[in-house]
Order: sequence, then C-alpha cells, then structure tokens
Amino acid sequence: MPEVYMNSAELAETALNLCSMAPHTFGGIVFKNASEAHISHLRGLFSSEAIPPTILQPFYTLTDLMGGVDAVSSMSSGKLVKQPGLLEKSGWFIQVMGDKLPLENQAVISKQIDEKKMGPILIFDESRQDDPNVLQKISDRLAFEIDLINVRHCDFKPARPSPFDIDNHKSNITRDQQEALALAAVKLGVYSIRPVIMAQNAAKSLASLSGRDLVSSSDLELASTLVLSHRAIVIQSDEPDKTDNSLDENKSNEKDEGDELNSEQTQLLKDMIIEAVKANLPDDLINQMRISKKELAKTSKTGFGTKIRAKVRGRPKPAINGRPNGQDRIEILATLRQAAPWQKMRRRQQPDRKGLIILPGDLQIQQFENRSERVIVFVVDASGSAAVARLAEAKGAVELMLANAYSKRDFVALIGFRDQFAQVLLEPTRSLVQAKKNLSSFAAGGGTPLASGLDKALKLAERSRQSSKTQIIAILTDGKANIDLNGNPGRDAAMDDAEKVAKIARETKISSIFIDVGRKSNPKLFDLAQIMDAQYVNLPRANAKDLSQSLTNSLDNA
Repeated sequence: MPEVYMNSAELAETALNLCSMAPHTFGGIVFKNASEAHISHLRGLFSSEAIPPTILQPFYTLTDLMGGVDAVSSMSSGKLVKQPGLLEKSGWFIQVMGDKLPLENQAVISKQIDEKKMGPILIFDESRQDDPNVLQKISDRLAFEIDLINVRHCDFKPARPSPFDIDNHKSNITRDQQEALALAAVKLGVYSIRPVIMAQNAAKSLASLSGRDLVSSSDLELASTLVLSHRAIVIQSDEPDKTDNSLDENKSNEKDEGDELNSEQTQLLKDMIIEAVKANLPDDLINQMRISKKELAKTSKTGFGTKIRAKVRGRPKPAINGRPNGQDRIEILATLRQAAPWQKMRRRQQPDRKGLIILPGDLQIQQFENRSERVIVFVVDASGSAAVARLAEAKGAVELMLANAYSKRDFVALIGFRDQFAQVLLEPTRSLVQAKKNLSSFAAGGGTPLASGLDKALKLAERSRQSSKTQIIAILTDGKANIDLNGNPGRDAAMDDAEKVAKIARETKISSIFIDVGRKSNPKLFDLAQIMDAQYVNLPRANAKDLSQSLTNSLDNA
C-alpha cells in the first residue's frame, strides 16, 4: 500500500497547486465526468482573481482564439476591424465541453502550450469511459487528469491554489529516482518521454511545497499517481512464459543483465511507483490492463472513399448562410445576390456609406463535397511451392487496380511475407511505373510468417490513418503459418501470434478481407478472419482479373 493516499478532491487540489506553481511545466488538468456542481465550484475558485479566467467554448473559431480580422464588424462599420485572440489573455483558461473540441482548436491550443504562450488550462471532458479519446494530442501536453465520476458534490471542495515562488526553493531528485520513474513508465505502457519528465518535475515541486531539499518516496508516489496513473495502458507481468524453454532462457539472460545495470534501490523504487499507480486504479481496470490493448478509433464505411465535408476543394455545393472563420471561405457571388435586393433600403438608412452595403446576414459560405482517399494494403504470402503463382496474381491485381486508382482515389501498397519476416515491397502509391519496378525484384520461397505480415500491414494502415486516408487490408494466403513473430519455426506458436495480431487489428476497426488461395478451404484461416472481424473469400484458382474483380466487389460492401 502506498505511503500517501489521496481521494479525487485532494488530488485535484494538489494538481491545481502544481499548475499554479509552474503553469508552463504542467500545462493544466483534464477533469473527466464533472457535473455542473463540480464545474461551478472550480470556476468559483478563480472568481476573486485579479485576472478572471477565460472561458473557452468548443464553437469558437480560430479567429476567436488567435485573433485576426473581424469580417462581420468590418462589413458592418465599413472599415477594417481587428480583434485580439482569446489565447493571448493572461491567467487561467477553462475549456467547457472538451469532448466536442474541434481538431483545429486542439492544434492551436497545443501549439500555444508548446510555445509556453498561455497559462494553465482546465478542460472538462464529458465523454464516456468506452468512448475514444478525442483529446489525445492536447491531453498528452497536460500533466494531470482527475476523474470525478465517483466524487459527491459535497465532498469535492478543493481549496483555491496558493501562490508559491518555486524559484526560491528548488528540490533535487536522485538518479535512482529518475531511473525508477522511467522504468515504471515503461512497465505501465507509457513510452513517451514527456510524462516521465512531468512526473519528475511534479516530484520536485511536491518536495518544494513541503520545504524539503530532496525528493522523498512519498513525493515520488504522489507524482506518479498524478501523472502516470491515467496514462497506464498495460501492467506487464514479470513472470516468464513457460511454454518456450529457449524464450525463458533469453528472458532470464535479459533479466540478469538488467539487474546488473539497475541498482537494487532503483528496483525497489520502481515497484513502489507501480504499486502507487495500481492503488489508484479500480480492480477491474487492473485486470483488463494485464493484456495489451489498443484504443478504439472511429472509422467510417469504406467504399470508394467516404463522403466528407470539405472547406476548400471538391465538388461545389450550394452556399449556406453563416459566419466566416479561419477556414471557411466567403462565396462572393452568392453574398452579392443576397445583398443586392436590399441596397436601396439600406442606402436610405445609411446615406453616408459608399459602395455596396453588405451586412453580416448577407454572408454566404462556400460548401464542397469531397471523397476521402483510400489505401488498399495487399499482404501476399510468397512462401512455399505455389508462391510464384500467387505473387503473379497479386502483381496483376495491383496493376489492374492502379489503372483506376486516380478516378477512385485509391492508393495501393504491397507487403510480401516469406522466410522469417514480412517486407514492405511497395509503399502507398498511384504510380503504375513505380509499382511494376518494385514488384519485379521480390523473390519467393521459404517459411510462412503470417503474423509478421499482419503486423506489418497493421502498422502501415495506421500510418495511412494519420494522413486521413481510409484503410483496407487484403490478405492473400493459404493460412498455413509456421513462423512466429520472433522468426522462430513452429505452427502452434505461429498461429497464436497471428491470432494476437488479429485481435489488435479488430480493435482498430480497419476493414480487412482474407483471400484463401489454398487448394482447399482452410478452417484455421476462416477462424482467423472471424477473430479479425474480416471478410473471408475462398479463391483457389483465381487469376489476376478474377482477384481484382472479387476484391472490388468485396471492398464495395466493406
């Protein structure tokens, strides 16, 4: 049991004090599941401040946040009017309805935090626990997150942040404590260096608040609870896997080497930090975290690119009445048509105005409809005696689909797996010349590392997702896996690894299709497709044209 235990109200008060001490170091706090009473109390803490907090709404435009030309006021007054940005103000910021915050607003706030140009921010996130984290980028820059779901209104009364000059008293942290925080973060599945640095700074700040020159164990526990507990995604077990003797031997050797590198004091501190984090988590959540899990990501249906509302390009749609912001464009002709019938009346009301008199209600905003680009990742089994035929079929299908790539906005990528590992033969491209050149150099034969091929395809699809492309994975194989993720032979271990990757792929919600090219249908491959929530098609004698047509039909229904 950790030396120091605090409830959510006490953690919130401590986090507020730390943000007040060093706003640019900790960024701010995300409050989850806060009720109106919680929000009202937190806003009341700053009511007596010399500089009142700035309230941010999710519907604010980029111009509201960063400043710029006020188009509405400029047209109403007939002269150029500029407005300052809300983020230029001093003091605390309060972002309400953070779960509805647009991505462009998150990017602007994140940039201001990175450049240390704004004060601490409190974000109220009303999303449910099973919803995807829509604040991932901005919350990564904020040190603290407090969940108020089980906190009664009467028990939540954190005190007003007390002023403290951290420059007058700086505490030190030992090397063992720094290493312990880093090792504990890795053990908890936190691989970013930013939270580790935040936890170290939090421990030093807590020691400074208590008047200590050195960070104590209680400071380390409390800092890790505040910074690492809500970021933990997995609790790795120290017990070795007893199913593989050689793997046991490798792990024991790695453990011996690690013991030599890390002192006993570091190990004790690391275990203490992990226990402190676990004490702050519900038991059911700890059990779920013992196996690795990936965050759910919302993806729309695929087809030939999904319809999306675009601001600057695509098929023009009728203009709509609205307010311009940093991204929307004014439709000039539609605005003039809207304002023209009222010019005589407005001229009598404002005889001193020259030229056209355009009011804010006349403004029309351009509308476009675009289709998102799509990436089809072919994963081809190039092992065994039939590899040459399968590879030729895949090459032909890729070339046929590339022929229509421009009109359908498709990118095509190719991954081949053979011997011990998979290899990316073709990065996402529309170039038929580049595709033919890269495909011709791939050899065939060897083992079947199916798990490695799936893992490589999943990583490539995730990269495509970051560039706002729709991803589809098409696996062409007979399903007779015999090489595991470590490159070692063994059918059972190979299928186990393939199933593990398939479970991860299922959580990403990426559309997938398995093409069974074996002479007979493989039940194990069908089961693997079910685990991955993918389509299964048996095409033992498909040529390139049939494969391309089958894929096109299947992908249209994906």
